[in-house]
Amino acid sequence: ETHGALDRSAAVACNTAREIAAKDFSRERNDNALSFCAHAMARGLATTLVSVSARDTAFNLIRKHLGQQLPRVFTPETVNDVIENLLNENAAGITSALEEATLEITAIKMDAELGRLFDERHQAWRTSERCHPREHVSPQTAKALAELPETLRPNSSLYPYHVAVYASFLPPRVDNTVDQVVQLLQVIEEAALRHYTECPPTDSANVLSLTNVSFTETTQSEHHDTIKRKLVEVSQWITETNAVPLLVNLFPRIMLLAEKVQAESRNPSAHNTVMHHGNLLLNEVCLFVLQAIREKGQGKAVAELMRLYSIHDKRWVNKELAANLIRLRLMDIAEFDRVLTKALQEPNRQQAVEFAGYIVQKCLIEGKLANVRDLKHTLEILEQIADQSKKQRAPTRMRVPTMHKQPYRQEIEKYFDEWLQICDKKPGQQNQQQPPQQPPAAAGQEGQPPQQQQQQSKQVIALNFVKKLQDSGMLKADTMLDHFFGVLTELAIEDYATAVMLSERALTAEQRAAKERARPEITRGQVHPPPARLAADPRAFVAVDAFSDLIVVLIKCCAWSSRREDSKQQQGHAETALIQRVLSVVGRALTFNHDWCVDRNGVDRQYHEQPPLPEGCALEETHLQQPFMRLISNLMIALAPSADERGDFWIVVANTLHALNPQRLPGFAFAWVELIGHRLFISKMMRSQETWPLYHKLLNDALRFVEPFARPQGMSEALVLYFKCVLKLMLLLLHDFSEFLLAHHQLLCDAIPPCCIQLRNIVLSAFPRQTKLPDPFARSGRYNQLPELRQPPTMAPAVKDPYSARPQLQMPVPQADFDQYLATKQPADVPQRLVQALSPADGKGYNVPLLSAVVLYAGARTVERQAPLVKEAFEKAEANKTTVDPDPITFNRDMGAAEILRTLLASFNSEGRYHVINACVNQLRFPNAHTHFFCLALQHVFANASPHQEHIQEHVTRVLVERLIISRPHPWGLLITFFDIVKDAKNEFWEKPFIRCTPEIERMFESVAQSVHPQQQQQQQQQPQPAQQPAPQGTAPQQPQAPQQPRS
Repeated sequence: ETHGALDRSAAVACNTAREIAAKDFSRERNDNALSFCAHAMARGLATTLVSVSARDTAFNLIRKHLGQQLPRVFTPETVNDVIENLLNENAAGITSALEEATLEITAIKMDAELGRLFDERHQAWRTSERCHPREHVSPQTAKALAELPETLRPNSSLYPYHVAVYASFLPPRVDNTVDQVVQLLQVIEEAALRHYTECPPTDSANVLSLTNVSFTETTQSEHHDTIKRKLVEVSQWITETNAVPLLVNLFPRIMLLAEKVQAESRNPSAHNTVMHHGNLLLNEVCLFVLQAIREKGQGKAVAELMRLYSIHDKRWVNKELAANLIRLRLMDIAEFDRVLTKALQEPNRQQAVEFAGYIVQKCLIEGKLANVRDLKHTLEILEQIADQSKKQRAPTRMRVPTMHKQPYRQEIEKYFDEWLQICDKKPGQQNQQQPPQQPPAAAGQEGQPPQQQQQQSKQVIALNFVKKLQDSGMLKADTMLDHFFGVLTELAIEDYATAVMLSERALTAEQRAAKERARPEITRGQVHPPPARLAADPRAFVAVDAFSDLIVVLIKCCAWSSRREDSKQQQGHAETALIQRVLSVVGRALTFNHDWCVDRNGVDRQYHEQPPLPEGCALEETHLQQPFMRLISNLMIALAPSADERGDFWIVVANTLHALNPQRLPGFAFAWVELIGHRLFISKMMRSQETWPLYHKLLNDALRFVEPFARPQGMSEALVLYFKCVLKLMLLLLHDFSEFLLAHHQLLCDAIPPCCIQLRNIVLSAFPRQTKLPDPFARSGRYNQLPELRQPPTMAPAVKDPYSARPQLQMPVPQADFDQYLATKQPADVPQRLVQALSPADGKGYNVPLLSAVVLYAGARTVERQAPLVKEAFEKAEANKTTVDPDPITFNRDMGAAEILRTLLASFNSEGRYHVINACVNQLRFPNAHTHFFCLALQHVFANASPHQEHIQEHVTRVLVERLIISRPHPWGLLITFFDIVKDAKNEFWEKPFIRCTPEIERMFESVAQSVHPQQQQQQQQQPQPAQQPAPQGTAPQQPQAPQQPRS
């Protein structure tokens, strides 16, 4: 019965409010104003009707229910009195509950009625009909309005006092609460102004903020204490019953205050500082009140707040308030997304677009107050708006910085467009042209296969185009030819940049988001290559491939230009000259583009002033490596068959790449390292030892680029990726071209940064193909009996004789004095002269390449001098069928080289000793005479160090161990030397204090001890132990494992 009365009251109130509001707002186009007034009238009528119609019914139901339950507790004589007392005490609460339930039903019914009304109004506006009252009111009302004269009909908008009539319908039952809360807020505002008047807000300590802990823990003034007390009173006035009505009354005040605060924040100097800070504090207090309303009203308060905000005129102006409401979870984010999406789809949406951008920035990007799913539809509409805006002003073609004059460019561009059309034509279309001449192999002969005829037809069309270029003067061997190739290079790069720009523009939001999610996280332990700007698409390289095809045709025309037999050498020189000219022009264009885009101070922009861009074009200010790499790679692939007859082409390519090294063009580094590792280029450069110095020069460029950035504490992710490319290139050389590393090991070690231990190990692990390395972990046999230890290794001239091949080193001692001292230890001052020349001066560091050259020269000359003695000793032993120990002959303490080594280690500081020992360890490679000599030299240094020279033993151990704990490969001589030092009982290695300096170092050497002393393990295994599964036969002995260090 009660529910029926509530429904009837709500239905009567909604119908009445709809008809009256529709009449008054028949010419008003503001739906929000109509909605507010209709809801206000419906609420007032509904609460009045329900208090009359449903109150008595509810009281009777309560009497009946209590009459059935209370006799169990009270006597029959007192039951009626108890029931009446209960009803009288709770009458206000019962009435309030009925009114609250009626208000909920009224709001739902009113929204449905207004929805139908709005649809009718909007339909009338779309069909351009006059807003006549009969479209929105009942027939009786429409008839009455039609009979009224024009002056008496409702105007297009109501006056404020008309709207106030509707506002007076709001339920008066919360007026007392609203008045009390408003009164408290006024007291708080006055207290804030007085506080800031007495305590100026220029001092940050005087600024009051509810978000600061000091607001509640301290009291700065009596007015501060008043604010805290009034805040407590405000929260006490808010209950579950009055939360929603209080929100309805306070919300317009909160919006007005937020607008004022936002305006003052934009220009604080134009407003009173005290008033501004007072409004800021009052704004925080209002947000506090809203939080209290949300806590008491729960979901009803959130839904009502969202409704009030969505119909307010200033809803898209108060951006900061909206962000705060989202931050405090006072808004229904899903409904907010729907309302904002609807506003973004309207024609006049500029204000909503700015509002949405602010919300996305504050709530998604900076504050992380919401996620993408919460504002999914808003983001989609914003992306559509952005795409439309980009398409309206987005360029259709990219241009690159040019250093050529426009007349040349315009003319050459016409020829290039024609060449692109020729490259795009199919064989059937190409046969439609009549060739004016035939290539050396005449085309169209009968009996030839169709594929061969098509190939000959392509050659004819290409020759026709070349003849046209020649007639136009484009191929003159003066500066015009350079302009021709330079402009073609720029056009090819522009076509690639345009294709990339259009591809990026075609990506959807989901594709861009998926691309960002697919980006791997770069860590020191595992480095992934960063994703490319776009996936490789052959269509982006159409112009680059066409340009390389044109270059190949022009080079072939040099061979077809003359048929004389004695001109073959001249033709070869002409082809080489043309290739060199093309690569030179491409290199200049690459350098100019790089300096313009990457190193903008490297280009004189006044001299290279760019012409005005045509309409629809934009300047590409990003340096693009891919098209330049594609162009040079295409030339290597296309010209490789004809270049096999002569090696000058690969020399030209190597010189060009040397000029474009990463130290000069760091923005071209990745493409450059890809080119020097090209399968064709590296195989052709390794084919002859004459080209090895050129390739070593390129590797030196690659390593010199890493050296300034290679530090033990780590490199940037881009440099780590570049270093991995160089590391893979070295592994390729180790696997397929180890002879190159054998000859240039010393020069490469000089260029490798000190902290790149694994890269140095790769270079030193190379060994000749015919050599079979003995197992360094085997415990039987003497390695000094190997015949390979009597053979000197192959070395490049620059490594073998630094005096004549590397004069730039400036060896510190004349060669004659050095050789004489190594043979006779005279003149005796040679070691001190070396120390004086190699010591750092003027604050500079050690000259590591010079020091390494001195150490290697001393060892190599000593090995060369002792080689006949070693050979003679083995011949005598073989004749006598005995064995001989070659170690004392190969190295002994009385040699000049040993004296030089001892003097350098004793005279240098810690850094110098490290470099000297490193120079010795760099010669511990595959079995050869140098490995044997320096292995004995290091054992001598370790064994003969005096007690006060224990730091030398520590240096030797450090250099050996830091190379062994790195992942494989490890040089054979390195392993042999370390095991010999550790196993020699005279060295007392396990008694040294430096192997127990830290727990990590101690654990590492314990694992080493288990590997180098297997006899102790065998004795332990002979003792009774639990049975273990035997290892499979043929399993190689395990290398000692050690803690990995974060090295390159």
